[in-house]
Amino acid sequence: MYYFIGMKSSQSSNPKKNLASGSDSSAFPIPQAYQIILTIKDDAPDLGTLRGKNILLNNRGRVIANCWREFQAIHPGIQTDAITVNLRQLHGILFLSTLEPKTPILSDAIKLFKVLSALRLSQLDKKKQMPDLKPTDHPNKTSGLKAIRGGLWKKSFIEKSIQAKDLEAVRKSLGT
Repeated sequence: MYYFIGMKSSQSSNPKKNLASGSDSSAFPIPQAYQIILTIKDDAPDLGTLRGKNILLNNRGRVIANCWREFQAIHPGIQTDAITVNLRQLHGILFLSTLEPKTPILSDAIKLFKVLSALRLSQLDKKKQMPDLKPTDHPNKTSGLKAIRGGLWKKSFIEKSIQAKDLEAVRKSLGT
């Protein structure tokens, strides 16, 4: 069993943006949904502990889960959805707008998430103030952020495009 932190798209913190349902049809009628699996590096500490059949997230795991929810505030063309965090992986659903002009491609969106989560964990580990990311920040060009991103996550990730008819089944498989 995985620790689940669920947030369906209708619970978006930004009311004008609801990619999954297309409620603002002028801005986001056809979002592209992806199922994402990110794995932490072999030498990185686990994100929780196994207690019987349950996984209890530690502070690092909770920071990662919170970053997933916070991630959509960085860029108007990105929206996060359901998430499951286990000991060494994050499984989530990510929507990318097809109409937002500066929406990053999937690989750049994942890089931005890796940077955000690494920054938040760095703050947790070092207890110091850190910069906020802005939509204009590019993960490969922002000074110092590339090195931070390299410490936690494996370089590769697994992605699968989700068709609208399969979205609820994927959410259910993640625990929503």
